[in-house]
Amino acid sequence: MGDYLMNAYNLRKWLTKEFIIGYTILTGLVAAGLLIGYLHYKNHVITHIQEVARKSVVEGEDAIIGELSEIEDKAKTLATHLERGLSGQYEKHLQKYLKENKAIVSIGVVQKDTDHVVAWAQRYPYAPVKQVKKITYEDLKKSHKWKDHEFKAPKWNATYLGPSSDYVMIDYTFPVKRNGDQGDMMLFITYSTEVLTDHVLSIQLGKAGYSFVVLPRGQFIIHPFRNYVLKEKTLVEHAESELDPGMLQLSEELVNKKNGEIEYKNKKTGQKAWIIYRSIKKTDWVLAGIFFINELYREVEAPLRHLYIILVCAFLLFVLGLLALFLRVFSGNVKSLWHYSILSSLLFAIVIGILWHVTLHRTFIPLEETVIVDKSALHDYMHEIKVLRDRYHLSPSIKVPTGILVYQAQFTESRAVNFSGIIWQRYKKGVHDHLQRGFIFPDAWSGNNDIQKIYHETKDDEEVIGWKFSTILMQHLDPRKYPLDANYIKIRMWHLDFEKNVMLIPDLESYSFTNPLLLPGIDPEVKFRQWILRRSFYSYTINDYRTNFGIPEASAYNVMPELSFSIGIQRKVFNVLISILFPLLGAAFMLFASLLAFTRDENLLEASGFNTLAILAVATALFFTLISLRSSLVFHGLIYLDYFFFTLYFMLFAISVISVLFVIDKDLDIIQYKNSLIVKLLYWPLMTFSLMLITLVIFY
Repeated sequence: MGDYLMNAYNLRKWLTKEFIIGYTILTGLVAAGLLIGYLHYKNHVITHIQEVARKSVVEGEDAIIGELSEIEDKAKTLATHLERGLSGQYEKHLQKYLKENKAIVSIGVVQKDTDHVVAWAQRYPYAPVKQVKKITYEDLKKSHKWKDHEFKAPKWNATYLGPSSDYVMIDYTFPVKRNGDQGDMMLFITYSTEVLTDHVLSIQLGKAGYSFVVLPRGQFIIHPFRNYVLKEKTLVEHAESELDPGMLQLSEELVNKKNGEIEYKNKKTGQKAWIIYRSIKKTDWVLAGIFFINELYREVEAPLRHLYIILVCAFLLFVLGLLALFLRVFSGNVKSLWHYSILSSLLFAIVIGILWHVTLHRTFIPLEETVIVDKSALHDYMHEIKVLRDRYHLSPSIKVPTGILVYQAQFTESRAVNFSGIIWQRYKKGVHDHLQRGFIFPDAWSGNNDIQKIYHETKDDEEVIGWKFSTILMQHLDPRKYPLDANYIKIRMWHLDFEKNVMLIPDLESYSFTNPLLLPGIDPEVKFRQWILRRSFYSYTINDYRTNFGIPEASAYNVMPELSFSIGIQRKVFNVLISILFPLLGAAFMLFASLLAFTRDENLLEASGFNTLAILAVATALFFTLISLRSSLVFHGLIYLDYFFFTLYFMLFAISVISVLFVIDKDLDIIQYKNSLIVKLLYWPLMTFSLMLITLVIFY
């Protein structure tokens, strides 16, 4: 029986044991070569990314050291001037240096072994230089948190939080010689970390990464969230509140070492992260940068993923050869052929599962907009807009800080989402007096937009207004890769007076965190029935509406960025497995059961009740069932899952035609041989291979 099958279609000529052995060896060598190449390329990419990350932190460290060195040089120069004995001109020199260096908060000279402060000039934020008199050394010692100062050598002192500033202060003291006596006076310069904060936050650490500076005891002195600094929060407190083991490990390592690297997995986001930390010379500070590994791999993820898929396919071919050799397919034994048919089908199905897994766990699709995840990104983007507006000779935009908290979101239709939440805005006296208070949703459906003011607070020169909103917004979703699709749903916002050159900016200071993976701006109780929330962030885009909205200054709005709050969502595949894929699999098994009924054995024919009309009836019933199942998916256009339906439609048609030919054409060996054995053997491999090939083409 087996020999007949092998000889009948000339399979014996090429499907020999030697051929299968040669094929297996060849595919094995190719797979091994691809594996070595993949691992080498991956290691090279990882090494390169790590070097770039280290370089970023080192550049940040150099920038900080450069700033501190500049202060030291200025102190040395000023001390030289003071050593000349310019009696009565101390204050003049101090004020001059204070005006020339905005990072310096105060500067003064202390007399040795006395309580006398020779001169002192101080700058308060947003105020002119002030001369403070009748100040004593004890006053300075208390306010600056000095300990026992030595007048003999220059030094950077302990940091402290300035009473009138949102930044950490640090004093640099420098001895001033006078009349040849060492340490006659002491020059002190109080330096604000405001400039250093800009350097630290500008370190490129990917879209979600960030940097900070801590003391050896773990206290933050520079952090993207100023509240961490103002509340003197520590690494341990952050680790406990954010379930961040990396921060806890960092606090422990700082006790014994000042430079190092930590790789860990964030329990809250499930994402792997990497911390690089380095001590800053001249101080006891430690600069640390957190890199989220997936974000760093974004640029090289696609080629790595494609190489991985090629590697999987190569091993698939190798395993198919091994199975053919192990099962002795070359013998033509029907039992061996059935085993090979089943196992090869399972292999194709496993590869489909691997492709799905890789697709679902790849880095979330990038958004073709400017994503804002921290103050540094916002600052850089605002600078870009300023340059753009200057190019068109437009006046600077009026900026209104705006924040949002979404506590309910649900799809009402396939392309419409019902959002509920709170939006707040900050207005300053003298800056926003001529503006209305409020916002609009340009994507809102008419009649489905409810906005109510819920609070209005005023403090000093700032007012904060909050509104509760409920609105239905149209979305631009791409369902073509359903059920493995991932999309962004967006809340686009305009100011009520958008024609007055108003730019909404995200109120990042109002959030405890802005890492997109931690879902800032979303209530933890928000749930989607069929979706998983992956990330959230603010973003900007500039839309050319090709109209001036009836406003004379047409070009002004065409370069006005539009603020959006974006939420990345990914479909829950399990729901689709239950509702769609399992029924499709059931239909495939029913069709296969009908195929198994093909026989010319009179006893089996009578027992099974097989006839062509019965097969056609089953095929017709399955066809209309599949049509009804597809109609339940409210998608327009072609989607990935449609190819599963198309494959089954083809199999239904093919089996129907074969059932007719089985009856009317008894000379067609490929169908008639052993009750359509060849068709039965090819059913599952052909179907699973087709679906695997379709998946490869669509996703890779």
